[in-house]
Amino acid sequence: ATTASNGKAAGERTPDRLAATLAFDEPVSRVRLVSPMRASALAKLGVRTVRDLLTHFPRRYIDMSRIEDVAHAQIGEMVTIAGTVHEIKLKKPKPRFSLVEIALTDRSGVLMITCFRQPWLMDQVKKGDRLAVSGKLEFNYGFKRMTNPFIEEADDSFDERHGRIIAVHPATERISTAWMRRLVGNALSLCRGAFDPLPVDLRAKYRLPSRMSALSSIHFPVSMDEVASSRIMT
Repeated sequence: ATTASNGKAAGERTPDRLAATLAFDEPVSRVRLVSPMRASALAKLGVRTVRDLLTHFPRRYIDMSRIEDVAHAQIGEMVTIAGTVHEIKLKKPKPRFSLVEIALTDRSGVLMITCFRQPWLMDQVKKGDRLAVSGKLEFNYGFKRMTNPFIEEADDSFDERHGRIIAVHPATERISTAWMRRLVGNALSLCRGAFDPLPVDLRAKYRLPSRMSALSSIHFPVSMDEVASSRIMT
């Protein structure tokens, strides 16, 4: 194979470092999927530039790195369970008061999930969907249950053996936490390859990650230890 003088294989694209660096201070609408409506919603959170979006840090994290099955999950513990939606119902026990009840099954049993005042789930969750839910496990009326858990779609990218750490960013009615993660991911891609404010020898001396690596670890961490070490660089 032919090789260019800089050691890159011929035809291999490299990031435009200057453009990636300048992108930090461009309007947030420069980020893919940030429509005018979303840009307006982000502005209400004080997010007006790409830099604002990249420093719109998560307010908390949900550790979905340990997946339990229904049968072995411990009552009273914060756990994550992945399964298939067997049934979903909208109930209205009182006027102006609604709840959505989801029966989630895995190979070992049934988990009942109750979500108060979230009727829109009927449009987002369907029978047969794969979900991962994280919350405190309770037991009553003959079933293990969760109330208002964090719900994540367990699609093909979700690793049921190890799960993942989910960052929960401050969001708005028009932009959910899931959409916020998607937009942040697009902002990271836009700035990929940007110049680092610290020279390589200094980062090597103190074993510090690059700025982009630190931002990626804060928004999409593999472990909670990674979050703590990465915040130093931001």
